[in-house]
Amino acid sequence: MELHLLPFYTANILLLASFPVVLLAIRYAGSAAISLETQILTLITFMLRYMDLHKNWQSHDTYRVAFKTTYISLATIIVVTLAAAKWHAGHRCAWPTLLIPIIVVSAVLALPLRYKTTTISGELFEFAWAMSEYLGGLALLPQLIHSWTRRFLRRDGEGPIRVHRSIFVYLYVLLGHQLLYLINWTVKYFVNDTLDPIAATSGSFRFASIIVFLARYAEHDSEGQVLLV
Repeated sequence: MELHLLPFYTANILLLASFPVVLLAIRYAGSAAISLETQILTLITFMLRYMDLHKNWQSHDTYRVAFKTTYISLATIIVVTLAAAKWHAGHRCAWPTLLIPIIVVSAVLALPLRYKTTTISGELFEFAWAMSEYLGGLALLPQLIHSWTRRFLRRDGEGPIRVHRSIFVYLYVLLGHQLLYLINWTVKYFVNDTLDPIAATSGSFRFASIIVFLARYAEHDSEGQVLLV
């Protein structure tokens, strides 16, 4: 393996690790702690981004086939598990507020802001890929907003807000994944003189949104308003 590809492969492993972390969060923090909208958007992102899976299969690209099918399979398992857990816990009346707007915004952005080709199939693929990038940049917003509005938090009298550690483990794993991708894009720019502006922009927004959330959390934590459990 070439050394400059190390951030890319490590980022993929971190993304893979985020799936069991979500499942553990559902188990120990409760289904109310995880945004179903974010998990649905994540699944849609993978399905749109990996429309070239059949080409990887035909070219015997075992690595990409294995990772892409694993991502889609685990994302599906999480959506089904989380939806069932929320239904069982009585959260079925909650109506998604950001799911449709984020999908619409991503599609609208992908129409003009995508790479152009000369074939209809190529245009459809590029549209799906660009939309998946914009979705990926926005997909975490429902989770961050959900967490910040403290829907999953509870107060014990006048004590501090109690937050399960698994929520922050999940965010830190995603932060590490996104940071490694930023490093990967930087290395590619200097090594190959190439930069994907769509992926870099959406990834930078996702990275910044996590940083802002964690900074706000740290501010409240320093004031003794939050207690990790």
